[in-house]
Amino acid sequence: MEEEEGHALVDYDSDSSFITVIDREAKDKNEETVRKDREAKDKKEMERRGAIPKKNLPKVRENIDVTKAWEENRPVLPIGTKILYEKQEKLVEKMDNSMQVLDKVMTKATEKMENMVEVSRLNLEKEKVKLRRLEVSNKDTQSSVENSKQTVKELEVESKKRKLNEITVCSAEKDRSLETMKRAIELELNSQRLHIRREYKLTQKSNFDLWMDYLKSELMNNELLDVIDSNIESPENLSELKVAKRKSLVRDIIINHLDENYHKRILHEKDPKEILKKLRGYKKSEVNVTHASVRAKLYQIKMRKDEKVSDFCERFDSIIREYESCKDAVPLTEQEIRSALYQATN
Repeated sequence: MEEEEGHALVDYDSDSSFITVIDREAKDKNEETVRKDREAKDKKEMERRGAIPKKNLPKVRENIDVTKAWEENRPVLPIGTKILYEKQEKLVEKMDNSMQVLDKVMTKATEKMENMVEVSRLNLEKEKVKLRRLEVSNKDTQSSVENSKQTVKELEVESKKRKLNEITVCSAEKDRSLETMKRAIELELNSQRLHIRREYKLTQKSNFDLWMDYLKSELMNNELLDVIDSNIESPENLSELKVAKRKSLVRDIIINHLDENYHKRILHEKDPKEILKKLRGYKKSEVNVTHASVRAKLYQIKMRKDEKVSDFCERFDSIIREYESCKDAVPLTEQEIRSALYQATN
């Protein structure tokens, strides 16, 4: 009976609209209160976890070690680092777009200059033809009046030639100015290129090959890899002073990634190639690795029952790389590698 009366009030009674409005307002207030309580609770939870400090700016994580474990786990970057990285990416994208627009503008300007020079050249040829015709007609006539007219026309032609030369010189100067502007903008863009800073040091516990890979990556990013790798072509037309500065910069990069023990050993060495050669020798003498011992390790390796195939392959490949890095090592044949792999998995 109460349900029937309730339906009647809502659907038919003249006061039902007022009652419904009151109910809806109360419901909306309850929902708003619940929503605000939830937001306050979420905010406190986020502050407790340290996602956004209460009165501090977002913390920016720097010097992230880009390792294999980092690549596999792919940790979520803090908000500050993510925002900074996105801003840098947008800045580089804007600079690339500006460079493309500048290239288009320079291309169009060059085309216009070439068209102007071509038009001027054609006009000069026409004037030369007219001049030759006037010279022929001048031979046939003896009148002083005609001679004076011819002189005037020659002066006009000379004036036009001078104007054409001025236009050509102006065009060349504009081309040089545009080229100078382009080089300046390219240098500015290169100086603002996004760099990845890595923190790595060669210690007694670290792997030399991994350290060397980090070093090559940093040198390549700074266009200095040719200083230590003879297979990389060096920039042309470098002065002796510039070559010496590039070597000094590479040496500075190397010693900044050495611990005190290794730094002392190459303290008086200036050539980056000799420094790396000595460091490789020190590491080999420390671990006392020979190609015979590594070959024995290759034939003794066994795949564990609970080991993933990818992990085993990584271990197997690391031994092969270690063998190939040994001095005076006889290269492994495909048959030897297959035999060792078969023996390790059976």
